[in-house]
Amino acid sequence: MALAHLPFVLLLVSSVAAFAAGDHGLTHIHLYVHETYTGANATAAAVLQSPLGANSSFGSMGVVDDEIRVGPDRSSQLVGRYQGVFFGTSVQLGAGYLSSITLVFTAGEYNGSTLSVQGPLLGFTGTIERAVVGGTGKFRLARGYMLFKMISKPTPETDVNEINLFVLMHPAGGARVGIAHRRREEAWRLPVRPLEAVLRGHMRRCVRQAPPQPPLGRGPERLHRVIHLK
Repeated sequence: MALAHLPFVLLLVSSVAAFAAGDHGLTHIHLYVHETYTGANATAAAVLQSPLGANSSFGSMGVVDDEIRVGPDRSSQLVGRYQGVFFGTSVQLGAGYLSSITLVFTAGEYNGSTLSVQGPLLGFTGTIERAVVGGTGKFRLARGYMLFKMISKPTPETDVNEINLFVLMHPAGGARVGIAHRRREEAWRLPVRPLEAVLRGHMRRCVRQAPPQPPLGRGPERLHRVIHLK
């Protein structure tokens, strides 16, 4: 499916001043995560409770498989899944988690591609920032950051979260490899045959300049001569 037909927004922002040397591109992805806490269609679950009691998150674990949609309305098109795990890592009172998230895209040209996000979750209010640490498919070698913010609770069992990802695409990654990048890579390739010729000539000069050596023996004598030759 062509980029113009994608149901979600992928803005390719030219960053000439900051990234002209590497010709990297900054991709802005703006989507919405819909989560359901309870019921037959729950997309989040607490797997382990903290051994320190209900007032602590330390040692607890939770999982999510939320829906990624193009808008805040539940009827907007589904374009992926927000899948991950959360581990309670704070021994202090309150919430403190380490999260590892994978955004799995299931629509359009980016169907099957993923982005990996990792970082701390120190609370559930305000804007939460975490790092984009990689990706697969069209997002190979991606890096950047994600801003996550809860914007509404349509029902007591659900919430809607807005996510903004700012992703740097490396020229060697899947989404931005084009003719220009291939030509640049070809320009950096070393000429193999001339390099071999240079090495052969260098070795011939070394052989001519090296003093004659007696045949290598065995035991300590051989070890001494090998070290000496190096």
